[in-house]
Amino acid sequence: MSALYENQPNIVQDLRQGLIRPERGGEYWTDDERELLRRSFEEGMGITETALVFRRSEHAVVQQIEKQDLYERKTNPRRRKSPKDYVCSCSTCRAPEELCPLAKKCNACREANEDD
Repeated sequence: MSALYENQPNIVQDLRQGLIRPERGGEYWTDDERELLRRSFEEGMGITETALVFRRSEHAVVQQIEKQDLYERKTNPRRRKSPKDYVCSCSTCRAPEELCPLAKKCNACREANEDD
């Protein structure tokens, strides 16, 4: 955490609990702030420290990071398994059989249907 806040160890807790409001909370981000956020993010500054430096909530920082697509989720969305990759035929969860909480029931249903 920034040396600026070392003398106030509870400031993060107070911000998270809503006991104090960030100084710039609710205000629009300026172009300069967005650019500085991008550089801070690329340099590896943490969300909490960034929030303290920008005098905003952690949530606001994360929202701005998402808005700027700094996590690159829009350009590189997470791969999702296609339904054909799933073993469990349970129409409820579509989870892999080893992770399906209903797998035993699904197997019993499958076996019962096969017997008919």
